[in-house]
Amino acid sequence: HFAQHQAFDLCFFDQRQPAGNALFSERMPRSMTLGEFKERYAAHIGVAARDFRLWSMVGRINKTTRCDAPLVGESLGMTLAHLRETKSPKWAELRLYCERRTDDAPDDFDARLPLDLSLIHLRFYDAARQQLTGVGHTYIHATQEVRDLLPRLREAAVLSADTPLALFEEVKPTLIDRLDLGQTFRKAEISTGDIVCFQVAPEAAGAGAAYDLPTVADYFDALVHRVCVHFVPRPARSDVDEFSNGGGEGEVAEGAPGGAALVLTASSKKPYDDVAQWLAAQLGMRDAMRLRFFTVGPTGQPRTPVRRVQGTTTLADMLPNAHYAQPPLNEQGVAEHTVMYERLEVDIQQIESMRGVRVTY
Repeated sequence: HFAQHQAFDLCFFDQRQPAGNALFSERMPRSMTLGEFKERYAAHIGVAARDFRLWSMVGRINKTTRCDAPLVGESLGMTLAHLRETKSPKWAELRLYCERRTDDAPDDFDARLPLDLSLIHLRFYDAARQQLTGVGHTYIHATQEVRDLLPRLREAAVLSADTPLALFEEVKPTLIDRLDLGQTFRKAEISTGDIVCFQVAPEAAGAGAAYDLPTVADYFDALVHRVCVHFVPRPARSDVDEFSNGGGEGEVAEGAPGGAALVLTASSKKPYDDVAQWLAAQLGMRDAMRLRFFTVGPTGQPRTPVRRVQGTTTLADMLPNAHYAQPPLNEQGVAEHTVMYERLEVDIQQIESMRGVRVTY
């Protein structure tokens, strides 16, 4: 699951789980012991129970979910109900991580980790494909330097022995720290449960020059701001201003065939003009400046038009304030919004330079 996960943290624990990469999730008797569950899970994954161990997971203060400690020894005799109450009190379910035995695993696989030994997770970022791949986990000692991990990373990503790498720690989606290769893991504050992302160093022979998202930090920044926007024509109204293509009450302004939504998945930082040009192309319009956008309220009705300020207005300005409306998420875990638009008979710049006056007669 971690190998295919393209977002932050180890995986999704909610409805965003893709069907092809779903977690093991089943109801179990509260009185079942962890040892009994381990045997049942071993049969499920087709691996001998001695070749893997289960870890408790903890919700950190930065809202991430990470491995905490291996559940070995007397923990195997505890009931699942007791473990959920003591190890997963923040959640309605018991969350566990399955660690399969690897060549670098401690000799005593059924014992707790020594004080200065930590398990960390590794991900490789391919800037050319804009893709993350989980390449497993490894053990590190607090006194080792970060550069000591490089041979293991090159082997995991099938890179040549002289490939320069850049390493990053996933702290939270908006904080991706680049690691100093000369620091010890203790100095870098890398410990059990942390996720280290690595890539071919972007400064090496212009490796990142031709890529839209050249670094891990750029990738997560784009991920944080990614939105799925459904553009629909604004319903026409009887008191529409003279510059729009409105009709009578209940009509739909001219737009996509049959009034169907046009869907754009992009960064909320996308400039207004780029959004307008994309929509104009979808509608077969020559002039993108003859479009006007409206934010949509909680009731589904258009609100005030979005004002175009060149160089500053972005797609985010077309979306409702997140403090007042939490958008639903699609299967990829991307927030979905609706924006209304209308086609104009004159340039949007001309309209915005005018002062609106309502005349009653």
